[in-house]
Amino acid sequence: MMRRIMRGTAAAALVAVLGTTAVGCSSGKPSKGEFRDAMVTNAKSAGFLTENGGDELDCMADESYDDLSDEMLRATVEEDSDHEPSEADRKVIADASKLCADRAMGADAEPLAP
Repeated sequence: MMRRIMRGTAAAALVAVLGTTAVGCSSGKPSKGEFRDAMVTNAKSAGFLTENGGDELDCMADESYDDLSDEMLRATVEEDSDHEPSEADRKVIADASKLCADRAMGADAEPLAP
C-alpha cells in the first residue's frame, strides 16, 4: 500500500514538473541532454528534486524522450508555462513516471512496451 502511494506521489510530481513547462518560438527537437537538464532545473525550482532525483530524471529522460512530441520536448526545455501537453504526451509522461518511480523504489519493473 505504501509503495503504491509513494509511486503515485512520485508520478504526480514528475508530471507536474513536465506538465508546467513549455513551448517557445524555437523549432527542431532538443537533445536528450537538454531535455534532462531542463527537467532537473524545473524539478529544483518546484522543490521536487530528491537526493536520488538525478537518477530518476535520467530514467525519465531515457524512457520518455523518444515518445514525446517535439513540441513537448521544446516546451520542457524552454520552460513555457502556457504549453498544454497532448493526451499522448500525458500518457508517455505518466507511464515513464510510474516505471521510474518503481525502479527508484527497487521494484522489479519491465521496460514499457511501445
